[in-house]
Amino acid sequence: MIDSQRLERMPLFADLGDDERAEVASHVHEVEVEAGAEICMEGRNAYELFVIDEGEAEVRRGDETLARLGTGEVFGEVGVLVTGTRRATVVAVTPMRLLAIFTRDFKQLESEIPVVAARVREVMGERVARTSF
Repeated sequence: MIDSQRLERMPLFADLGDDERAEVASHVHEVEVEAGAEICMEGRNAYELFVIDEGEAEVRRGDETLARLGTGEVFGEVGVLVTGTRRATVVAVTPMRLLAIFTRDFKQLESEIPVVAARVREVMGERVARTSF
């Protein structure tokens, strides 16, 4: 389990109370990846979403770079919440530390701390609006 105090500096969790952050921390898994690692691959099944604790990543679809993500940003949420598959490939540009929330944990958090799920859905809506033509 990660230290819930780390969550306080992330926008997704910053407004939660200490007890709520501790509950979120119990559902989060830390993942470290090296620069160049493919974290998510377009077309593959989506089992988790990620919050970037440290580092940067690029979001790619085919040969096109769609976005660059950094600390505090969320990715993988569309696959987990809507499609069941990855809509893009995410590649670590730098070494990264990620917080992974698996689908089953997200569903549990959604019932226990609805504001977390609402924020993730808000991020997803903004992202879909930016990338849809």
